[in-house]
Amino acid sequence: MIPAPEVVPPGGEDAPPGPLMRAPKGDMLAGTGRPVGSSHTPGEESLPAILVVDDDEDFRQLIVHALRQEPSRLIDEASSAAEAKARLTQRSYDLVITDLSMPGEGGLSLMRWSQQHSPGPEWIVLTGYGTLEKAVKALQLGAFDFLSKPLRAVESLRNSVRNGLAHRRLLAERARLHADLAESNERLREHVEQLERACRLLREQADNVQADLRRAAIIQQALLPRVPPRLERF
Repeated sequence: MIPAPEVVPPGGEDAPPGPLMRAPKGDMLAGTGRPVGSSHTPGEESLPAILVVDDDEDFRQLIVHALRQEPSRLIDEASSAAEAKARLTQRSYDLVITDLSMPGEGGLSLMRWSQQHSPGPEWIVLTGYGTLEKAVKALQLGAFDFLSKPLRAVESLRNSVRNGLAHRRLLAERARLHADLAESNERLREHVEQLERACRLLREQADNVQADLRRAAIIQQALLPRVPPRLERF
């Protein structure tokens, strides 16, 4: 079992330790009256969506509770890689926070599966003691950041999530600009092709006019007498 997260007390690390704060069970999504992890209404689809994956319910609820302090976010949770796959199949997420060491299938396997079946989200991985090598592999797979468990301060998680979502927005904006540029290039190519067709038509018409003029000159010469008529004297 992964040790429970440590939270820095208000007085700093030197302050007497206090009881670990737990997020209330059955958290409700702010303003909706629906439990965290439930389906979202169509109007919420434009909000950043985060998926939290951890088999430790207390730790998972702590993360969910900490993230819900930031407004305008949708937060789902999964207790296993299998449940996370089901959620990733059902909708697109901007960011996934996953523990690397879970019973059965771990976070690395989940990341590899996502790259094939549900690419796109940023990944923040949580590593316990002795899993630094896995964290390095996760970064090689494209993870945005990794945090050690237990957390020394929840604010480090919040900062990592903010940066991950900002990076996701930058990537989305870059993709949009590339798509706009490709569309503009395609329109420009079509216009160039239209101009080339118009130029070919004008050249063909000019050649036809020249040919008509040559034929007219030949006909004119054929109608004229070869010997000029003799003029009688008045």
